[in-house]
Amino acid sequence: MKLIKLVVFGVIAAFVLVSFSAYAQTYTTTTLAEKWKTFKSKMAQKKEAIIEELNLTPEQKNKLDKLRTESRDQMMVARQTLGEARKELVDALSKYESDSKAIQDIVSRIKVIQDNMVDQRVKNILEIRSVLNKEQFEKFMERTKEVFKEWRDKKTSSMGVERGFHEQASVE
Repeated sequence: MKLIKLVVFGVIAAFVLVSFSAYAQTYTTTTLAEKWKTFKSKMAQKKEAIIEELNLTPEQKNKLDKLRTESRDQMMVARQTLGEARKELVDALSKYESDSKAIQDIVSRIKVIQDNMVDQRVKNILEIRSVLNKEQFEKFMERTKEVFKEWRDKKTSSMGVERGFHEQASVE
């Protein structure tokens, strides 16, 4: 039931975002490039700070870099596929004539993609754990939670949201 609520919320949110994008301020390519450059720079700084904190050996650093590259590439493909499926769902839901079975097929594809993304995240964390010792792994997970919390807080505050949807759903 929560998954259905999440999918419905995602569809509604996507529809609202698409609607608002028509009225949103247009960003120049330069602005987007500058934002991307700033983001990459901040992430590189955070990565270096975490590596320094963990006191990684050169071998550990190489293994983690390889894992990160492989995982990033797989997740980029998955996110793109998920975005395309979500757009397809919004398009199908927007049409009065859309077939319910076709819509359910799209929802099923979205669920499979999301399940695969969760599996990939878990696999990646387990692989990271196998590279690090216990103390390093605990520090890594602590720092990862902090970075995620900062990102989530920044994202929700910029959207004017106090809590994420998953937190609202767990309260109900």
